[in-house]
Amino acid sequence: MRKSSSWHSLNADRGLSKIEKIRWMIYNIINNSMPQRNLDPNLNVKTFDLENPDHNWQKVSSIASPARRMSDFFWLQLPWEQLAMELGSQVSAVEVGCGSGRYGSLLKECLGDKLIEYIGIDIKPHKDWRELSKDNRFKFVVGDSSSMSEYLQSANLIITQSALEHFDEDLTFFRQISDYINSAGKPVIQVHLMPSAGCQMTFLWHGVRHYTPRTVSKITKIFDSDTVKTLYSLGSRNCNRVHRRFITIPRRFGKGDQRECKIGTYQSQLHDAIERDLQKPKKNEACFYALLLQSNVMNPLAI
Repeated sequence: MRKSSSWHSLNADRGLSKIEKIRWMIYNIINNSMPQRNLDPNLNVKTFDLENPDHNWQKVSSIASPARRMSDFFWLQLPWEQLAMELGSQVSAVEVGCGSGRYGSLLKECLGDKLIEYIGIDIKPHKDWRELSKDNRFKFVVGDSSSMSEYLQSANLIITQSALEHFDEDLTFFRQISDYINSAGKPVIQVHLMPSAGCQMTFLWHGVRHYTPRTVSKITKIFDSDTVKTLYSLGSRNCNRVHRRFITIPRRFGKGDQRECKIGTYQSQLHDAIERDLQKPKKNEACFYALLLQSNVMNPLAI
């Protein structure tokens, strides 16, 4: 039984030699190839229909990368009221790879008193956990994605943001969730934001892998056909170009990240890139992906 959606195990988070960096690049080029083959027949692949970029523009950090901005737009556009209703108006959330816990704060903002519990799990503690834990609904745990079943005991919302690419065993992670859903027999919604193949040339050496519809299908096939499975493409070619222009290339040539020192130009060019990508998205050139999995729900969310 495979433990990972990628066939290699090189993890750039642990540091790579020059030879290993070359191998990592080649391995991921291969892993990202043939993105439309062997798809889960129950996986619906869609372009994220961002309703109005200007509506939530000020709610996202001015120096957020294109992928992060599109991810936050996705989070903000989720139909939170319906989501809470589908989960019985009592949302018990678990975030794996939670970092600072900022998405726990987002859940609190979007769900209000319908959020009854948030558990954030990460492999190392963060200084912001203490402040967030003043809300007695919040709990943080140092733990690993491959052994987190015990924290799913009451969960009905399971999320990750920019975390799956760092998991050595992403399929092991999802099998734990599938086992929990099968045993609990209750509505569970999952939201996972993950890097696309285009991120190989924007983020460079980062984590283990990227994702394509083919490799995402390895994840979604773990869940039964009654689970509603939707993969949203966030942004496209133009967003990736802006990332390379302001972040990737300047860093590689020792000039550092250019977003903050050229904030006006960056914001303007990113806004234009998002608009162009909305008009003409490229099928295999996503900036990022969002995977929405809905198990045992009565009225699946539509975004």
